[in-house]
Amino acid sequence: TQCFQKDPVDRWSAADALEFIQGVWIPHLESLEKWNEQGQLWKTKSLSKEVSFVEQALETATKGPASPHTKRETLTRSVGSKRSLMRMDSDMVKGMQKYVEYSELKKTILMTMAYTMDKTSLHELRDIFVVLDTEASGTVTLVDLKKALQQVHSDRHMDDETIEKLFHGIDVDCSGQIHWNEFLAAVVESQGLTTMGALGDAFDRIDSDGKGYISRDDLKNILGDNYREDVVDQMLDEADYKKNGQIDYSEFFRLMFEDP
Repeated sequence: TQCFQKDPVDRWSAADALEFIQGVWIPHLESLEKWNEQGQLWKTKSLSKEVSFVEQALETATKGPASPHTKRETLTRSVGSKRSLMRMDSDMVKGMQKYVEYSELKKTILMTMAYTMDKTSLHELRDIFVVLDTEASGTVTLVDLKKALQQVHSDRHMDDETIEKLFHGIDVDCSGQIHWNEFLAAVVESQGLTTMGALGDAFDRIDSDGKGYISRDDLKNILGDNYREDVVDQMLDEADYKKNGQIDYSEFFRLMFEDP
């Protein structure tokens, strides 16, 4: 299994702070460090005004330092945990199980789509994720997932081994935790969110220099520094129906909409 590195833009932003103030906190991720467009980390000595704004906004929203505890207290006032978990229905669980069985390429595409898609209308999915995240850490642990699935009315019983397989299949960066975008990638299909537009944005993100096709180097780049050559070969071969060493738009959409 190929472990994927987290996207460099997967950090708190000013927009996230505004959504938190409005009661729709996005639970990502690790820090307030900001990245520029080239993916270069700005030095701590020169933190941007946006970071200061985020810190101030979070303190305003929680009336104090934005610790996980204060975040959780704010969220539980606006999110009914039982009601949110009811939305994690059998279809969503089946969709997650289907995702786990996907190839590395399909998972990579759905992960990229999760990063690039407009998240402003995903309130219910955010609510579910926040409730799953029982420690308000910004991530979901294996214990969290087991507890949640015990409360979901599904037509099939899931034993610990099955839940562990589900968890590790969603945890694509092998961190031992499920982050917001990993969760989103696993449920977008079951929620009808894999639109042509969203997938087109994902294609453009992977095709980083706008060639009009996805190359071997593009796949290496999206996998990160720890990519494996055999995995890259397998990914390219899966969707390169024309056998010309690249994946164009038609092949990309054929993979996502026609192939099982």
